[in-house]
Amino acid sequence: MLLKRFLMLQVVYLAVAIAHNSFSVWMIRTEGVGLIDGRDPLYSIFSLLILLPVLYLGLTGWNRLYILINTTLMMLVAHAGIINHLLFYLEGDLSRYSSTLAWSSSIAINVFGVAAGLGGSYASWRLLRSPASA
Repeated sequence: MLLKRFLMLQVVYLAVAIAHNSFSVWMIRTEGVGLIDGRDPLYSIFSLLILLPVLYLGLTGWNRLYILINTTLMMLVAHAGIINHLLFYLEGDLSRYSSTLAWSSSIAINVFGVAAGLGGSYASWRLLRSPASA
């Protein structure tokens, strides 16, 4: 089923994003500065956990609610996790990042997550329209 594949991709996104932020926590504790200066990675980790009950909605067939909440969350991730990072680059201010790799990996992880999330919303919408198509 297409929806279950996208839900699995969202789980992969969640695991990678949490690992990325956990590495930042480790960096702060060992080196005093994380991947992104001024952003608390623990806050990001707890924010990401909001996705768990949303994934459960998709898995258990609460398609309309999953679409509504998941799409909203993906728009928030797109803003905070992609657009904001790109704006820092356009402003010429990458000084808050520990490296260019930290900046680009932050964007790449969230692009993957938003694509997986919106794919899940689309697959769920298709399931509502025609149960045999998703």
